[in-house]
Parts: sequence; C-alpha cells; structure tokens
Amino acid sequence: MAQSNKSRIVIWTIVGLLVVTAVVFLIVGKKGVAAEKPFTVEEVGKFTRLMETRIGKVEENAAEERGQYGPEAQEAFDQIDMHIAASRDWLRKMQDTKDQAELLAQKDSVQDNYHSAKRVLKELK
Repeated sequence: MAQSNKSRIVIWTIVGLLVVTAVVFLIVGKKGVAAEKPFTVEEVGKFTRLMETRIGKVEENAAEERGQYGPEAQEAFDQIDMHIAASRDWLRKMQDTKDQAELLAQKDSVQDNYHSAKRVLKELK
C-alpha cells in the first residue's frame, strides 16, 4: 500500500510539472507570434485600393455633413481634410517604398490619419 501511494505521488508530480511547463510555453509562445510578415507588392496594392475606398467614403460623408454645419465647424472640416490629404500622401509614398520597415510605418501612418479623420467626423455628429 505504501509503495502505491509513492508511485501516485511521483506520477501526479510529473503530470503537474508537464502541465505547468505547457502553460509557460503557451504564454511565452504567443509573444513571439506577433511578428509581422513581409508586406508584398500585392498586399500593398490591396491595401491601397481598400484605403482609397475608405478614405473616399469619409470624404463623401464629410462633404454631406459640411452643408449641415455653419462656419463654426470649419476648423473640424479643415482637420478632416488635412488627415485625408495626409493619408493619400502616405499611400502614394507606399507605392515607391521597398523597405519592409518603412512600408509598415507608412501603413500605420495611413491608418492613423484615416482613423483621425473618421474620429473628427464622428465627433461632429
């Protein structure tokens, strides 16, 4: 009977250590997965088309809203126009860039400016 208890303790200790090790690997492994994959020419083209469409929609919405507000909202619309122009400028720069780090930074800049324009428009409503 005493031999049986010792083997159970050893087995459960081994199982517990395996579970703890597996959990540690799962937690640590997820941090390394977040690395960005290379941004290919096709992906740049898709991203450009997608963002041009989205930027166009924000621009259309801003044009519709511009007529509903008086001159006091002109500063907000100027901000929207500035963010839209910056997004399009970054999109043009992306077409000529080959460096992955620069492409990802430019992609972030495009998205930041797009979301800023959208946020300003939403705050107006």
